[in-house]
Order: sequence, then structure tokens, then C-alpha cells
Amino acid sequence: MGRHPDATIDALTLNAIGHVPWWPPDQNEVSLHHVLVRVATDTSRHAGQADIIRELIVGTVGLTKESTSMPPGDRAWWRSHRDQVQHAPGKLPRPSAASGNATSSPTRRGRIASPLTSAQGCT
Repeated sequence: MGRHPDATIDALTLNAIGHVPWWPPDQNEVSLHHVLVRVATDTSRHAGQADIIRELIVGTVGLTKESTSMPPGDRAWWRSHRDQVQHAPGKLPRPSAASGNATSSPTRRGRIASPLTSAQGCT
């Protein structure tokens, strides 16, 4: 990260207030705690997205091909598990239009992408 963030963290308490100038004026006052949590969660999310891409490219999940850190299970088990997860949204009751929750979003009805598809050889 650099010296400036380290110095800021060392010098301030977690409840110290700062401002994020590019955020809306009514939302730009934040504590150092809020900023640190946000940076940690954003970093985690982006690292996770990059790891999924790496898994798809390399063709394996987990730490390494030899040490996947994944629970045990043969290919047939993983295929069955993946299929169950991918079809679960279709088994949910659809909200009625009267409830105001109806949607045509493909993500609510569609298949869930899974790195296990290529990583575990389950096609």
C-alpha cells in the first residue's frame, strides 16, 4: 500500500472521521474503521474474482492441482453437486406480479456459473 496509508493508520483512531471527496456530500463522511473494512472487503472480492478466472484458465480449483483445499468427492459426486446447485434457482417459487417482486432477470431463473465445471472436469 505505501507509507501514507501506514502513517494514517498509525496516527489515527478507528473512529477518526475523514471525507471521501468523490462520494456524494451526504455520504462522504466516514470513519477510518469504515474505510479499512471497505478496502479489505473490496480487495477480497476482487481477489476472489481473479482467482475464479485463474481457476478457469488453469483448469483446477484451490491452492494447487495437488492440494486443492476442496472437500473430498469423485467426479460423479461433483457433477451431481454442481447440477443440484445450478438447478436450485429453478425450483424456487416464482414471485407473483401482484407482489411487486416479479422479475424477468436471467440471473434469478438462469444457471449459476461454476468454476467446478472445468476445474473438476465435470461437463
